[in-house]
Amino acid sequence: MSLSKYNETIDWNYLQKHSEDSSYDRKSAKVDNKLLANTISSFANANGGLISVGIEDDGTITGFENVSKINIGNF
Repeated sequence: MSLSKYNETIDWNYLQKHSEDSSYDRKSAKVDNKLLANTISSFANANGGLISVGIEDDGTITGFENVSKINIGNF
């Protein structure tokens, strides 16, 4: 099931396993606001990108009490 109405390839598997690169970055749910702002600014000054907050570098989802009930809808 795609999570994006703009890009059909983005699903939970993509967010958890896709390699980070110049257009995709994972951030912990405990990310410092300044670090997140720097990442947003970097993507805005480049060609854009996707930031997943709440997914650790190893793909573990964090920052949510019950991951099985998350319904984020389309973004």
